[in-house]
Amino acid sequence: MTNIKDTVKAIKKDVKYIVSETTQERYDVFTYGSYLFGENGLCILISVDTDKERDRLKDDAKFLRRVSSSLVLRDFPEEARSSVVVWVESQETVDRESKGDWHLHMK
Repeated sequence: MTNIKDTVKAIKKDVKYIVSETTQERYDVFTYGSYLFGENGLCILISVDTDKERDRLKDDAKFLRRVSSSLVLRDFPEEARSSVVVWVESQETVDRESKGDWHLHMK
């Protein structure tokens, strides 16, 4: 049985691949949350350069379904799947709203 940390690493790798097939912009994928402590919190943060691309990805139902399907494929706990947050954000927004500071922006 795979532990949750390895499961989340595999999900992150899957999501990076999905994003790479979906955008031409520079991107990164981060995962964080309380899943390591037996709680159900997981956030998958997908960062892109522009607001336009952020909006396109947020509105792309097929893209979001593919990201969510990784949770099932990698056997993320079923009871926790509905609480997973997929957050797509742009560097433009972080620059504009949080002076380029992602840590401040995520609070």
